[in-house]
Amino acid sequence: MNDYLQDLPDNYKDWNIQRGIVNNHYLDKLIDTILQSKHIPPLVLTTDNVEVNDNVGTISHFQVLDGLQRTHRLKLIYNSVNFIIKNPKIISDAKLTNILKAVRAYSSSIKDANASSPIIRKLLSELEAGKDLGEIFNFDQWVEVWENLSVTEQVNKMLLLNAGHKSVNKKHQIEIIFHNILSKLEEEVEYNFNIVRERNISSISINKNRPVGQFSFSHIVSGMLSLDQAKPVTINSNLLSKVQEDIDNYSLSYEEILLLCSFLAKLDYSLESEFGPTGLKWLGKEVVISGLFGAIGLFTETNDLTIEKSLDIAKAKLINNPHSLSLPDFDNARNNLDISKINIGKINKLSVTNAIIQILEDRTDIIDWNRVFAGDFNE
Repeated sequence: MNDYLQDLPDNYKDWNIQRGIVNNHYLDKLIDTILQSKHIPPLVLTTDNVEVNDNVGTISHFQVLDGLQRTHRLKLIYNSVNFIIKNPKIISDAKLTNILKAVRAYSSSIKDANASSPIIRKLLSELEAGKDLGEIFNFDQWVEVWENLSVTEQVNKMLLLNAGHKSVNKKHQIEIIFHNILSKLEEEVEYNFNIVRERNISSISINKNRPVGQFSFSHIVSGMLSLDQAKPVTINSNLLSKVQEDIDNYSLSYEEILLLCSFLAKLDYSLESEFGPTGLKWLGKEVVISGLFGAIGLFTETNDLTIEKSLDIAKAKLINNPHSLSLPDFDNARNNLDISKINIGKINKLSVTNAIIQILEDRTDIIDWNRVFAGDFNE
């Protein structure tokens, strides 16, 4: 275990396929497992670099496929032990005053060392009881290593390994399936375009204070799938299964995805300029992005157009004429619905789709959201 923690890559938490560190009260008690020399379940790693000499395998440049949460806590403990070893005065300070005061005096240095004050307090108590901290990581740890997995195999295995644990956020799941396009999009969209991942901040939180040009990656994927399927989609377990089973049936070309993102960025700036915060809030909703691109996809399919041509038409009618969307009336019309009798998410998506179709097909110059939410889509 000492070797494992010592050789962890600095960016071990930043791998796209893994979800971020989550709060877990039970995992935080891993310090007790270490101090009592109890068993830690096997870790699962993936690598493209295994060297074998005399039946001894050596790996480098590995990623944590399963066990990131345990690894994070183990690394905190490891850093905390090293902090005490490198700062022995904290031990004598704890004896002169008390453990709590001694640790508080070092709080800034502890933070800089990526260590943990609660763990250091626990370790100092163990030292007072005669524990040898220098030996606590000198034990063998079972590790399962997968070599040369493709990106798809890595994703599927990670989802499988997590199937019996706390559910992986469905929006994060959809992100990791499409993660290979993430790094390119921000670089190639000509507008100021920023993508935020679910693992870093939830899509709900993003929209509370979203700057213009910033979108949740899961919302972009919702838009991609809605455009491709010519209808608004909902990210749920059923969709995830279908996408994983037949990814080729749910994939736009990269050029089409880039056009979608460019359209989204330009529309965001247009709506913010016309409606201010109301425009930002509206286009930050997943139901809106899904409904919007579901409409453009349906318009593409119905009129036998290319996606590029449909987006050009949508640009002329929406980006160049944001007033047509009448956004101040959107929430008022939606709030008049009796949500006890309907599926509000479904109604929102279908209403946005039907409203945008009216604009694209020149059936209206400005959306009447009251009529749309009432189900009246004809002139």
